[in-house]
Amino acid sequence: MKGSSGATERESGCRNDAGTGAECKPSAAPAGCRRALLYDYRMWISDRFRSWSQRFESLPPWLRVGLTVATLLSVLWLDYVTPAYISLSGFYLLPLFLAAWYCGPVVTVGATVVAVAGSGYIFLGSVGADTPPWQQTLAFISVGAVAIGFVLLMLTLRRILTRLRNESRRDALTGLPNRRGFFEAMEAEMARAARNGHLYCLGLVDLDNFKHVNDTHGHQRGDELLAAIARCMEASLREIDLVGRIGGDEFAVLLPETNLEQARTVLRRLHDALRTVIGRFDERAGASIGAGIANPILHHSLTETMARVDDLMYTVKRDTKNDVVVLSL
Repeated sequence: MKGSSGATERESGCRNDAGTGAECKPSAAPAGCRRALLYDYRMWISDRFRSWSQRFESLPPWLRVGLTVATLLSVLWLDYVTPAYISLSGFYLLPLFLAAWYCGPVVTVGATVVAVAGSGYIFLGSVGADTPPWQQTLAFISVGAVAIGFVLLMLTLRRILTRLRNESRRDALTGLPNRRGFFEAMEAEMARAARNGHLYCLGLVDLDNFKHVNDTHGHQRGDELLAAIARCMEASLREIDLVGRIGGDEFAVLLPETNLEQARTVLRRLHDALRTVIGRFDERAGASIGAGIANPILHHSLTETMARVDDLMYTVKRDTKNDVVVLSL
């Protein structure tokens, strides 16, 4: 399993017990080793499934649907050619899982209907003529109930996990992408820009004297200011642009397919709008914006790009405050 150190500990029978830092007693060593082996095995299975799931989800939708249909037809064919005493009912859950998890509700409904009808037809053709009709009907209903129940369970789990994943990438106060969500979107945009050779602009917006707003007007008023800034930034930018809150009073802006002059025009207009909004809360507060135009040909990493833009933003805060600086990286 993963990790040579864990393997050495298991071989010596001296793995720490339950993460407490105490060594296992000789009599407890076999049980501890079994728990360690079981844990490592579960983690290995989880990692492999996550990796496979991400690769499958990254496929084009038509290919995911095609693979799901091919899997379902393969199971139907195997069920048809195998003898009646060999049951392949459990194998139908694989294409149903693929449909429910990766292909959407329309494909899921179609796959469920085909699976239930196909397996029912095969079952009815394999039973003897002396089988009572009520038993045939009951068997058909039970297969359909299991398939429908499984699909509903997968759709529900998928919806819950999607909601939790979205919530983990959203800032609760402003509704904007948080640091994690923004960086994931930025990585995707960097990859797209590298493929297409387009410039893009990354900007950081840091509020000036925000602590004074909290100290003077209270934290509730400070939260209202942050929410108002988020709404102002979204209203001032294009639909394809991305805004995120990546720190307490720090926001990030991503402008795809934007050159230097365009970025200066857009960010100065944004800065004017922010000054108006911030002025309604406190005249002493402001916003410093540092932004850089990234060229994908230079192959800057996300960390390097963020560091350079961060330096620009702090240059503004150190030299002038409440201003905008946009340069090429």
